[in-house]
Amino acid sequence: MPDGMGTKNKSLSTNEKNQKGKDGKNKKDKKGPSEKREVSVTINQNEAEKIIQNSKVITAHDLAKQTNVKISTANAFLVKSLNEGSVKRVGGFSGHHIYVPASQ
Repeated sequence: MPDGMGTKNKSLSTNEKNQKGKDGKNKKDKKGPSEKREVSVTINQNEAEKIIQNSKVITAHDLAKQTNVKISTANAFLVKSLNEGSVKRVGGFSGHHIYVPASQ
């Protein structure tokens, strides 16, 4: 009854052959269990403080770009500096805040 319009259902053994590679192993078995690594990136505190003091305003994105760290690391440093009183928050919204050095 094949009229060329539909697809033929392949047998189970044909499907298994298609899933196996040249070496006879299943393609699905190639991926091993993924291991999560804990990555710790620190920011050079002296360099970051110097950048903050020499800027009129600073954002987490600016600090991350200038110190070559992730934005989350730069943001954590700015929040820590805010709690210590070395910077003040002057604007921004929804996690995208603008800071100035406390001396201004």
